[in-house]
Amino acid sequence: MKRAKFEGRMNEIMLVATKAAQNEDGTTDSRDMKVIGLMREALGYAMQMNYEIECLKKEIKVLKKNQEEKREEIGA
Repeated sequence: MKRAKFEGRMNEIMLVATKAAQNEDGTTDSRDMKVIGLMREALGYAMQMNYEIECLKKEIKVLKKNQEEKREEIGA
């Protein structure tokens, strides 16, 4: 998934979770804040993994292109 789109979705998840954790008076319990912090950390890892996957896809694309060029050179 494209990085910007993925990060947008993750930010939306965090926003919904933060709003859901708020009490009626607008405060958030420390327990809920701890859960939100853990979610933020997990989503950070997910974003990093998504970035790494994008980079690997680009590398694979370049390698396939190079392989096709070598095949054309050998065949020509």
